[in-house]
Amino acid sequence: MEQERRKKNSAVVKKVKTRLGERFDEFKQLSSYYQRDVLPATEFVNKALETLGGDMQLLLELVELLPDPDKREAVIKCSASLAQPSKRDPAPRVSWPATSPSPDKGSWDKSPVLDLRESRSTSASPRINVVWFKPTDMRVHDHLPMARAHGYGDGGTHGEPLPVLHLFVFDPFWFKKLPLTGLAKTGPIRARFWMESVHDLRESLRRRGQELIIRRQPTEQAMRDISTQFRIANVYAYNEVCSEELSMEERVRGVVEAGGGALSVLQGFTLYHLEDLPFDPLRSFPQTYSAFRRAVEQGCRVRAVGEEWPKYRKTGHSIVSEKGRGSLQGTCEPLCPAPTGVEVGNIPTYQELGLEEPAPLDDRADHIWRGGETSALAYLNDYFWKRDLLRRYVGATNTMTEGKIAIGKEATTKLSPWLAHGNLSPRLLYQEIENYEKRRLKNKCTYWLKHELIWRDFIRFGAMAWGDNIFKIGGIGRQMANWRWSRDQAKFSRWTTGQTGFPFNDCFMRELVATGYTTHCGRECVAWFLVRDLGLDWRMGGEWFEHTLIDYEPAANWGNWAYRIAPTATKWGPREGDVTQSIEMLLWAHKHDPEARPEQIATTLCDGSQLRVYSLVLNAKPARHVKMWLPELEPLPAKVALEPWRMSVRELSPIFSVEWSCEQCTYINSSDRTECELCNDSRPLSYCGFNYGKDYPMPIVEPKITKDKSPS
Repeated sequence: MEQERRKKNSAVVKKVKTRLGERFDEFKQLSSYYQRDVLPATEFVNKALETLGGDMQLLLELVELLPDPDKREAVIKCSASLAQPSKRDPAPRVSWPATSPSPDKGSWDKSPVLDLRESRSTSASPRINVVWFKPTDMRVHDHLPMARAHGYGDGGTHGEPLPVLHLFVFDPFWFKKLPLTGLAKTGPIRARFWMESVHDLRESLRRRGQELIIRRQPTEQAMRDISTQFRIANVYAYNEVCSEELSMEERVRGVVEAGGGALSVLQGFTLYHLEDLPFDPLRSFPQTYSAFRRAVEQGCRVRAVGEEWPKYRKTGHSIVSEKGRGSLQGTCEPLCPAPTGVEVGNIPTYQELGLEEPAPLDDRADHIWRGGETSALAYLNDYFWKRDLLRRYVGATNTMTEGKIAIGKEATTKLSPWLAHGNLSPRLLYQEIENYEKRRLKNKCTYWLKHELIWRDFIRFGAMAWGDNIFKIGGIGRQMANWRWSRDQAKFSRWTTGQTGFPFNDCFMRELVATGYTTHCGRECVAWFLVRDLGLDWRMGGEWFEHTLIDYEPAANWGNWAYRIAPTATKWGPREGDVTQSIEMLLWAHKHDPEARPEQIATTLCDGSQLRVYSLVLNAKPARHVKMWLPELEPLPAKVALEPWRMSVRELSPIFSVEWSCEQCTYINSSDRTECELCNDSRPLSYCGFNYGKDYPMPIVEPKITKDKSPS
């Protein structure tokens, strides 16, 4: 039977190829996007009909070539809804959005959409527009969906003024169990940040005469419930790039279009606009970040915030300012009224979300985050203009530059949680960098922050190009599918709890559990260790980060794991007797933990020659970050705290310089003995009250021991 189907498909392909010529290749590309969930069914049908010249019968023939029966069925249903319009309503027509160029320009994302404005219900229910806020755009500044709903954006007005309902949904999807680890997608720390962000968003809207409607149910059901009370004309939202979020978007689209409305998804999470890129991410995405960066810096512009920013009532309100000279000023254009008679809903409790309450905020954290646009803008103003820290910004990804410490308290901006949740627009941040460069200083530090916004775009657009491969064991190039991966739960548990015996890993993991945050340097170290030295399925690490991180965003998390981490593993996995492969955690420990590094000092001798010696910085707090999160290592000298296995190596260990007491017989032995002179018991690995192996675990894998002559 399968053989007959293949024979039939081959005949269809041959016939259609002859008929369509080059357009057949376009259809094949659209099919590929649809099968990878880049395009929802409705959009695929619209694009396919445009390519096929509106020939519905030909489309239905070609649909049989799709291997997934569910995908075929979805297309057939969408096609049927187009082919058989209601007798009461005129047939929906395929048209191009007013803001898009004409289709003959060939850009992949400028797709025809169903214009259902003529398919109106006969119900007397009032018509409304809806702004669908998501966990990645919880703000009111630089918010194009909100601007469009209120009739503004892109330098003009749009559509008829209708009451606007602003909606945020705590969808159970965000709290379901992850497949490999069983953890909730969203953990308590990020949930707290969400709740704070939603509360702040509601207050911001109320100050502007609006209201935020909150629901706790599947989003498509929330939209269906709203449609029983109102006729939804348009739903405006930001676009998605990952498959699960795209599926949710498609379900919402189905509900909205069934009621005669339209869902408009708009660009806004990234610094650069998709339409401005000098390449098509789905067809010719650069293979490396460097190539991407060069392409966008040379051939792309960052759109000004004011081009798509909604106009607010509050006159003269400075969003970010330096002594009153704000980069953005509010204006007097009014917003549309809010619909009446709607139950506003409450922010759910942790219990209602199926979560435990998070632990109290840890005062060891480099920063105590509070979710919301208000906190984000206040912190941005403080960081740029009050404390003037941008001039010495190191950068999250600047781990390789000599002399730069990437985990210092002020080394990074700490803006990532607000960017991930959309409390802060990347374009507004970019605009403030530009303002800072004009008013204060332009240097490598200011450029590096722009560079990291470009990296953020690379991963986001990369997720579009790589599709579901960023969630699959084989990775982006699918080359790792048959590699040897482990799911050893005992090793995974030691990794997540910071008990691997490698301090520069464990300090970051304990910080992550306590605060939901650790630096990019720390994330790379622990991730590389997971795949290289423990040989664990890299997706387990991805799920742990998804559950734990306060600044989680799906494309950023999974894109970084798939692009930066997974490919560094070996296909055979770690083998018996292997020593540590992740040497970054050894080298970077001495480089990046502030005041843990011996300082190299040049001393001039009498003959004029230079002698380089090592000396610890005076009044330093050695291994500050490691000892803060691993307080059991406090008694140890800096170098031993970073590499406690040095205690077992005579020439590297401080314990061999003192007499010692035998734990078995209490005899006091001389410093040069490794066994008790009386009972032959081994010398304990202890120093100043610290007992190695008891107070802190031995390494989970054999460490690579490097000998050097710098003092501890």
